[in-house]
Amino acid sequence: EALAALSFDDKFGNGVSKDDLFEMIKSGKVVDSCGLEKVAPHVYDDIELSKQEFSFKRGDVIFMNRWLFHKSIEVTEKGKLALQSLQNSFNGDQTTGAALLKRYSVRFATGDTSLPEGFMTEMSVLASDGLNLGKELNNVSGEWYPKCWPEVDIDVDEKLDYLVKNEVPVAQEKLDAIMAEAMSLFQSR
Repeated sequence: EALAALSFDDKFGNGVSKDDLFEMIKSGKVVDSCGLEKVAPHVYDDIELSKQEFSFKRGDVIFMNRWLFHKSIEVTEKGKLALQSLQNSFNGDQTTGAALLKRYSVRFATGDTSLPEGFMTEMSVLASDGLNLGKELNNVSGEWYPKCWPEVDIDVDEKLDYLVKNEVPVAQEKLDAIMAEAMSLFQSR
C-alpha cells in the first residue's frame, strides 16, 4: 500500500529516463517518500506503529534491503549528553568535534550485480556520464565498488583516495545540479 501511495511501479525497477522522471514529478505522479505522511496518513501511521528505533554506537552496521522504509530521528537526550561528553574530550579541537555526526552508508552486493539502465543519481554513473549504466559492478569504470570479500584488495586505500579526490567531486557537482532541478519541480507543484 505504501508503494502504491508513492506511485511506485515495479516496471520502474530498472529505471526510467531523466525526462520521463521529471515529467512524472511535474504531473504529480511521483511522490517523494518523505511525503508519505501527507499523501497517505493512514499508511504512514501503520509504518510508524511498526517501527524500530535503535541506539547506534561507532562501528555498528545495519543490514537492510533497498526497499526498507527508513528515516532519521532526533538525537535523544542521552545521545546528546554522550555527544557533548565526546566533544568536550577533544579539548576545543573543533575540526574533530564537528565531524561527530557525520556518517556514511555502505551497501554490499556481489560483483555480478548490474546497475539499472535508466536515469539514476548513482555517483559511478554520474562520474562516467552514464557509461556505467547497466554494467555489472565488477565492470564499471573507476574504483566505485571495491572488493571486500573474501579479502580486501591490497591497494584499496590508494584507489579510494584517488576516487575521493578526483571522481567524487565531479559526480557531486552533477548530482547537485540534478537535485536542484528536481527540487524546483517538486516545489512548483
